[in-house]
Amino acid sequence: MNILNNTGYGLRIETANTIHPASMSVEENEFLGNQQGSLYLDCGTYHHNNDIEPTHSLSVSSNKLIESGPVYIKTWDNVQLALTDNTFIGGHGSTAMCYLDVNIRTSRAYTEKTVQLLANKFHDIEAEKLLCFSADDYSFSGLISYNQFFNNKANTAVISLHSAFCNLSYNLFDKPTNWVLEVIEEGDGMIDARNNWWGTTDTKAVGDRILDKRKNTALMRVDFEPFLTDSSFDCSDVNNCSGHGDCVRPNGCRCNSGWKGDKCLIFDCSDVSQCSGNGICVGPNRCTCEDGWEGDRCDIATCYSVNNCSQHGFCVSPEKCTCYRQFAGPDCSVCAPQRWGSLCLPCPACVHGQCDLNVGHCICKDINWAGTLCERCNETFYGPDCLPLVTVLNILPNSGPDTGGTLVHVLAHNFPETVNNISYCLFGSDVVQGERLSREHITCVSPQHLEGGVNVEISADDSKYTSNGKRFSYYAVCPESACGHLLVPPRGQCLFGGCSCNLPWAGNDCSLELFAPVIDGIQNDQQVAEGLTYRYKLNLTQGDDPVQWTILQGPNGLTVDQRNGEAVWEGTIAASDAYVIKVRASNLIGQDSVTWSLSVPLSYNATITQIQPSGVLKLPQPVKIFGQMNSFDGNNNRVVYVDVM
Repeated sequence: MNILNNTGYGLRIETANTIHPASMSVEENEFLGNQQGSLYLDCGTYHHNNDIEPTHSLSVSSNKLIESGPVYIKTWDNVQLALTDNTFIGGHGSTAMCYLDVNIRTSRAYTEKTVQLLANKFHDIEAEKLLCFSADDYSFSGLISYNQFFNNKANTAVISLHSAFCNLSYNLFDKPTNWVLEVIEEGDGMIDARNNWWGTTDTKAVGDRILDKRKNTALMRVDFEPFLTDSSFDCSDVNNCSGHGDCVRPNGCRCNSGWKGDKCLIFDCSDVSQCSGNGICVGPNRCTCEDGWEGDRCDIATCYSVNNCSQHGFCVSPEKCTCYRQFAGPDCSVCAPQRWGSLCLPCPACVHGQCDLNVGHCICKDINWAGTLCERCNETFYGPDCLPLVTVLNILPNSGPDTGGTLVHVLAHNFPETVNNISYCLFGSDVVQGERLSREHITCVSPQHLEGGVNVEISADDSKYTSNGKRFSYYAVCPESACGHLLVPPRGQCLFGGCSCNLPWAGNDCSLELFAPVIDGIQNDQQVAEGLTYRYKLNLTQGDDPVQWTILQGPNGLTVDQRNGEAVWEGTIAASDAYVIKVRASNLIGQDSVTWSLSVPLSYNATITQIQPSGVLKLPQPVKIFGQMNSFDGNNNRVVYVDVM
C-alpha cells in the first residue's frame, strides 16, 4: 500500500488499553512525503479484572519511509515489538526531538517480552536525534542490531538510549556530527554495545563518540569493545547476494526491489502488489496476467464479452460490470429503474402516479390527482387522499344584519342528493335548514346573531359538517346612539334590532331608571295578646316591581304577603321575652330591611299535679297526666294547649 503526500500521519493506530488482535503487522508499505509523520503506533494489551491478556505482537517490517516526518512507536505491557528490514530515507524530525521514537512501557516485569530493531537502513535523515529508545524500570529483552546509519545529520546523537535492558550489536555508523550513542539511563550497570562499526578503528575516537559514565559519572557505562573494524559484512555463503542486494549482516542480504530469497535469486513482485493475485511473477516486478486481467499489476479487469460495459460503467472483475447509477443490465446497456429515454435520464418523483418511460412525464393513477408530479388534487377533489368531499367554495352575500333573515347562497362542490332537497347550514353554532338546488348550490337564511363574524359550513344530514371556514359577517342594525350605549357608563346595547339594558336602566330605549326598594318607617315596639292574629302592613317609599318580601328573623308561623308586604302571624304564642322580627324587601336593583320587636305576654300558667302510673316503666303503656291551669285574667274556662315534653 502506498501512502503519499499526507499532511498528517501516513498511518495512525492507537489501541492502548483496548481490545485488539493478538498480533498486528505493518508490512511492505511505502510512505512518501507524509509531513507530520509516517507512522504513529500506540499499542497495548487489554486489562480485565486485573488480569492481562496473553502476549501480543507488533511487527513493522519491509516498509519504505521516504522524505516523511517522524515515526512514533509506543508499546505497553506484554506487547512484543519487531522493527525489521525497513528503509528510512530522506526523512526529517520536524519539530519532534527524535526522528524514530521507540517508547516501551510496562506495569511489571515481563521476562518473555522482547523488543528488536533489526536490519533497518537509515540514510540522509535530519533530526535532533535519529533514534530514541526509552523504557521504564521493568526488565525485558531489547536488541538493536544489524542497522545501517549512513549520511545522516543528527544534531545531538544518532542513538539516544534511556533503558538498562537494551543491547547494541553489529550496527554500522558512518562519521557522526556529534554523539553516536547518548546514554540517558543512570546507574552503575553496563550496556552491551560490542561488535558495532563506529566509523573508525581508533579506540579513543570510538570512546569519544559515546556519552556514558566516562563523561558523566551518574550514567550507566557502555561496553563497546571489541568493535568491528570494517563497515561491511561477509556474504560469501549466500553468493554475495548475487548482485541483487546488499550484505547487511554476516551472510544476510537485503535484496533489491524485484528479488528475494537468501541469495536474492528469486523473482519478487512486491512493488507490483504480487500481481494482485491475478497473475504469475515472471521477472523482477514483472507479471504475466491471467485471462480477464491486464496491467503491470494485473489489477485491471477486462470486460470484452460484455462490450466493455457499453461505456456506461466500470469493469470490476473479469466480464463483470458495475454500471453507472442510470444504467443497468450485464453490459450496462439498458436504463436503470425510474430512468427514461436514450440518455436514461431520471424520472420525476411521481407522488401518485408512474413515470412514462418514453417521455419522462408522470401519469396519474386516477382522475383524483393532478399536477406535474401528480402531487395535488384534481378539481372537485379534496383532502389528503383527494376524495370527492363536500367543500364550500364561497358564500354570497357574505354579510347581513344581526337580526338574521338574509338569504345566503352557498357555492360548493360534491353536495349529495337529499330527501326533499333538504340541507343544513351552520352559522357559528346555530343550525338552520336550507335547500339543495344542485351539487354545487345550496341556499339558507341566516339566523339572528351577535355582531361579528362566524364560519358557515354545510351538511346533508345535520351530523357531519364541512370545515372550510368561509366567513359571514353580522352587522348591527340599531342607530348609532341607540340604547344609550354611548353614555358613560353605557345604559345598554343593541342586540338583534332591540335594546338589552344594563341595570338599573330599562324600557325600549333604556331610558327608564329602576330604583331599589326603601321600606317606610315602622313602629319599633309592638304588642299583641296571646292567641290572637298579628298583622302589620309594611309600606315602600320607593322601589320598582317586582319586589320580593323575605322574613329574615321571627317566630314560627310568621308570613309576609308578597302582594302588599303585610306581615301576618295567626295564633300568637306568648313568650317571656319579646320576639325580634326582621323583614327584607328586594328587587333586581337592590334591597332594604327593617327590624322591630313584638311582645306576646303570658295569660296563664299550667301545673302538673299527678302522673299515673309514675316512675320508670319497664314496658310501654298508657299514662294519665293530671294538672291545673291558672289564668291571669280570671278566665279559667277556656281551652289552652300545652306541650308535653
